[in-house]
Amino acid sequence: MKLKNSKFLTSNWVITLTATLIGVFGALFLNEWVVSKNVKNQKSIAVKNILIEIEENKTKIEKSLKKHKTFIGTLLFMEKNMDKENRLITDVESLQAFRTDFPNVFTAQDSTLLENGKYHYKGNMDLNFDLSHVNLTNIAWNTLKHNSLANSFGFDCLMFLEQMANITEETLKQERILLNLMKDQNRNEADDYEERMKDELMFLIEFEKALLEAYNYSEEKLSDCR
Repeated sequence: MKLKNSKFLTSNWVITLTATLIGVFGALFLNEWVVSKNVKNQKSIAVKNILIEIEENKTKIEKSLKKHKTFIGTLLFMEKNMDKENRLITDVESLQAFRTDFPNVFTAQDSTLLENGKYHYKGNMDLNFDLSHVNLTNIAWNTLKHNSLANSFGFDCLMFLEQMANITEETLKQERILLNLMKDQNRNEADDYEERMKDELMFLIEFEKALLEAYNYSEEKLSDCR
């Protein structure tokens, strides 16, 4: 009788232990599943916020790039076709090409035929391009970068975001250089001012192109980051 009771107790103990272990492992699995699902949701929200910010920045940089391209195109056209007396001397084809690429910049009022098929054009050259500061932001990325959630993102995703942030910073830095140059009180006294202006402007355009290219690939690059 004593032996039977011992077997009975042992059997109950095994059943109780098994049930307890199943409960513990089940709870751990459920907890891990909940945590994993929560992290996935947070990642999805973080990527969504980053893409929204990128889209806003993209709209700003597209407008800025268009202005800067028009500005540099106008400067180069004037450099090539303005004579020492600041007269616009060019042929019909060159002027038409300029007005096609940059409409509304030059309005012709009169023209006088000169030699070699060129004309002296009189009119209004609009140089008001509103080259103001472009307010690009990296708030969503900086928030993620300083959050432990970043540890759940893959290396490629983090590297792409960091590279895009660096290009953004370099673009804004180059923009500040250009704006400061334009505000320089001594610009009229510098012999190389126009050359410096063109160089800095072309540098800025290249940065803006690189940034816009990164923005255009962001949806694809971040699709696997969620």
